[in-house]
Amino acid sequence: DDVMPALTDLKGKGLILGLISNVERDVLRLVDKLGLTPLLQVVMTSQDVGFNKPQPEIFHEALRQAGVQASEAIYVGDQYQIDVVGANKAGMKGVLLDRGDYLEETADCPRIQSLTQVTEHLSQ
Repeated sequence: DDVMPALTDLKGKGLILGLISNVERDVLRLVDKLGLTPLLQVVMTSQDVGFNKPQPEIFHEALRQAGVQASEAIYVGDQYQIDVVGANKAGMKGVLLDRGDYLEETADCPRIQSLTQVTEHLSQ
């Protein structure tokens, strides 16, 4: 329920938004069906680049397409090893999305329970 409002708010702040997924290009149909296409400047799948998260190459390619440096970017994901560790290895700030507050405690990364909390991590 928080995806559309959060992404709309972030895009309204002038941020470049993207999606990185280990699934095939079929994710584009889902993104479009959910109405997210106009909000995302970059949609990157492992099929596009031949690398999977947590390999840093997939993150680097998304950053290149977005035209931003890793130090300027944060990556929000719901899997610690794949999303947070991968983003951190690529030089980005990884943020763990733990909607149910049930994922194992991780001291080395910020955690949020809703995408609406992303803005709290933009200036940190």
